[in-house]
Amino acid sequence: MRLRVNPVLDRELKERVRGRRAVIVLTIYLALLSLLVYAIYWGETRSQTQNQPFGNPAVLSSAHTGRLVFDWLVLATLLLTCFIVPGLTAAGVAGERDRQTLVPLQVTLLRPLSIVIGKLLAALSYLLLLLLATMPLMAVALLLGGVTIGMIVKAVFMIAVTGVVLGSLSLACSALFRRVQSATVAAYALTLGLLVGTALSYGAIRTFIQRNNPGEEVSLAPSRLPLLANPVIGVAVAVVPRGVSVGGSPLASLSRSARGDGDRFDNAGNLTDVGNGLTTLAKVIAVDVAFVAAGLLLASSRLRTPRMVDR
Repeated sequence: MRLRVNPVLDRELKERVRGRRAVIVLTIYLALLSLLVYAIYWGETRSQTQNQPFGNPAVLSSAHTGRLVFDWLVLATLLLTCFIVPGLTAAGVAGERDRQTLVPLQVTLLRPLSIVIGKLLAALSYLLLLLLATMPLMAVALLLGGVTIGMIVKAVFMIAVTGVVLGSLSLACSALFRRVQSATVAAYALTLGLLVGTALSYGAIRTFIQRNNPGEEVSLAPSRLPLLANPVIGVAVAVVPRGVSVGGSPLASLSRSARGDGDRFDNAGNLTDVGNGLTTLAKVIAVDVAFVAAGLLLASSRLRTPRMVDR
């Protein structure tokens, strides 16, 4: 019995593999991450060797190096994912319009949602290849110490979730705009809004609450709401447990901010910690699911033919 594959996915995979672009992107991707790992490892081991007698770093120092390598590698992988995925998916529907192949695709037996899912899975399959290629670099951090297999699984899972979210939203942009250039600009603008706009909103709301409630006990929880849509925050709260502090780690401070460590001012003006009923990671995943559903529904609704609408 032959396994049935989505025809759009089958065609997209063949086109991506046959071109040189896939090989070039993979090579540049691994080169950048390898240089980052080498730079962090070299810098940490050099400073530790200078501070240790006889040039033998302690086991704890090695574990700290491994954790720093892992955190920076995860952050770099996530940022590269945010840069690559919109470019892979923004031309999904708009490119069909430019090649005048969208109408023949719409009148086939495929449903609009099947077309959108095929486009999304094609982009995610390439993202999966990039993540698999990153595994040897993450194994370096695992060998150094300070990192567990569970942390690697969580990081890869959240990066994949980010790819699904950005792919869905980029496909929605591709369906809304008629030209590839416009769809690509919109997809990257939306990605930049999730990365930078949510962080700026967090800072603005937090500052507003603090300035308008001087010397009072006030919750800063509303300021954290924009962070739930930030892809970096999702990875940070998944990788860094609550209360863990790693010097030099870019994810540890983000995790503390997202979870609300020091989320309330008391009457003396000191920060106190307030727990939440629903975990921050669960909230982040819920927001991601909402983004994916909205993106897929919007993209599929724009692909419906007049005959489908009349049904």
